[in-house]
Amino acid sequence: MLWLKVKRNGFTLIELLIVLALVAILAAILMPAFAQARAKARYTACLSNLRQLGMAMALYVSDHDGTYPYDVRPRFTPPYFPPLADGLPREFPHDRSNRWDGAPMVRILSPYVRDKHVWYCMSLDQQVLENGLGTNYQVNAFVVVNSINEPQRPHGGPVRESDILNPPRIKIFQDHWNRGVGLHHGGANYVCADGHAKWQRTQLGGFIVARWWTP
Repeated sequence: MLWLKVKRNGFTLIELLIVLALVAILAAILMPAFAQARAKARYTACLSNLRQLGMAMALYVSDHDGTYPYDVRPRFTPPYFPPLADGLPREFPHDRSNRWDGAPMVRILSPYVRDKHVWYCMSLDQQVLENGLGTNYQVNAFVVVNSINEPQRPHGGPVRESDILNPPRIKIFQDHWNRGVGLHHGGANYVCADGHAKWQRTQLGGFIVARWWTP
């Protein structure tokens, strides 16, 4: 009896294990690159968002005779926002305006912002502590709230464009400080009064509130 020899084209177990090992090695090599590319894309989108918000604020100021929004409500009061995640006491426990909350600016600047997504940094949850609904960015309250008696504010009442003597140093919007420390490559994004958006390495302190009354 003649036996026909059948040729099999399938993988052997050893060959299959070798292929799987090679795939695992390639995945381990490429995954960090993919994660880096994703983080870079989010960083770039966030910077673009803040640049647009800075432009929206500039248009608002231009339409309102050079005056920034003043103490826009509603804002949180202490009973409505939880303590900081690290358990540390709040910087200004007597401040009943939650001054850094960017949410009140959403309604004010909506005529100048076409896409609501520019109000969100993709690297953070849309709803963050100490912020109302509508944005996870913070606003510089020494500019747009200015109702708390602190030495950094230029004067009582609304802030005018002419009050800001060093526009490239005064931040208007920034990544949420408490939740965004080291958010993008060990730093955070912000936009200044002159309209330029930039990245800054994480450091102590939040908004740059340089002396308003000197050049």
